[in-house]
Order: sequence, then structure tokens, then C-alpha cells
Amino acid sequence: MEPLVAGAVVPVRLRDREAARVVVLAALAVGCLVPSVARLVAPRAAVAPAALCSGEASRVGSRVACASEGVALSSVESLWVGRKIDINAAPASELVLVRGIGDKLAARIVADRDERGPFESIADVARVKGIGPKLSSRLHAFFEVR
Repeated sequence: MEPLVAGAVVPVRLRDREAARVVVLAALAVGCLVPSVARLVAPRAAVAPAALCSGEASRVGSRVACASEGVALSSVESLWVGRKIDINAAPASELVLVRGIGDKLAARIVADRDERGPFESIADVARVKGIGPKLSSRLHAFFEVR
């Protein structure tokens, strides 16, 4: 019997039944990996949400409504339509719809607005603790001051 040397390849003999199991397991592993790799490699087409209003949208009270259909839209729908939310009138439940604003930050925005008065511009939102220049500049796309 020869001594084993580090790095040496030792041939292993499998019985027919064991060899068949190894082949089936290898085929299953490849079959499971191929779709995952294909999903990672294949480019995905970005799908834009469908327009909710076929015509103009207008504000009715605190909601946005489609002018032609007379349907009032929620804050989420108004964001989809491309309308901005009034930061001086929006409750915390609407503020959290914007990425980057969580429950605590939304509560701080509402508390600051109640304590110091309405914001005069979106840049004034930076006075709230937790909102830096990066988030403040991003908020211009979602909020407006009326």
C-alpha cells in the first residue's frame, strides 16, 4: 500500500447504484441553479404603472380627483399620477409613503409642523431632526408647500 501524498487524487470506485445516485443529484443541482442564474443574468424590463387618470387631475379638498371621471384619488394614487403631496396638510400616514421617511421621521415632521407652524418651502423640512441635505433634496419630487 502506497502512502497518501497531500494533493494527490485518489480514485474512488462507486457501485452502479451509488454512481446513479450521484448523477441524479448532480442533475438536480444543475436544474435548480440554471433558472436562478438565468434570472440574475437576464435583463428585466422596467414596467411603469398605468396612468390612473386619462385626462387632467385636480384637487378636491385634501384628495386628488380625475377631472373626467370624477374619481377621488388617495395619496398613493396621486403620487402615481405625478401629483405632489402637500407637506403642510399631510398626516404622518401619508408622509410614510415616500421612501426614506419612516414612522418615527413622519411623526417628527408632523410634530415640528404643529410646534413651529407650517413649512414655507420644502427646504424648511431640513429643520426636522433626521432630515439631512440628501433626503431634503429628494423630497422635492414628492412634496409641495401650498
